Amino acid sequence: MDAHDSRPSSGPRDLRGFRSGYQQSGYLRHVAATQGNSRPIDSLGKKYSVHFGTEKIFLFDKQMMGMRLLSIRAGGFTDPDHDSYANLKTGDTHYTFDLGTVVAEHLQLDLGAEWSNRVNAAVMSCVYHF
Repeated sequence: MDAHDSRPSSGPRDLRGFRSGYQQSGYLRHVAATQGNSRPIDSLGKKYSVHFGTEKIFLFDKQMMGMRLLSIRAGGFTDPDHDSYANLKTGDTHYTFDLGTVVAEHLQLDLGAEWSNRVNAAVMSCVYHF
């Protein structure tokens, strides 16, 4: 079976020729030309991600809009540059904010947001407890 055959293999295959063809492909030459040459993996060193956050829960004596509690969360995390291209900067710091509540003691609702220089996101989730 050659590298272009789509039939399943009955055993391990020798992919050395396939890998060397991929390494010489136009895509990798394009990445190297636009992003700079890849640094050796050993030069990347150790990378650490730091996470931090806080949460405050407010409990209400009486139900307010069907809820007896409101949870407010805020935090952030670092996302270090972990690629091997000198000219491609992927490191960033992300910040998060979230509101959560339980409505009528069965429906949990959460609304969260994340923002950074490279990405912004909003997420909503709900869980019904039987």
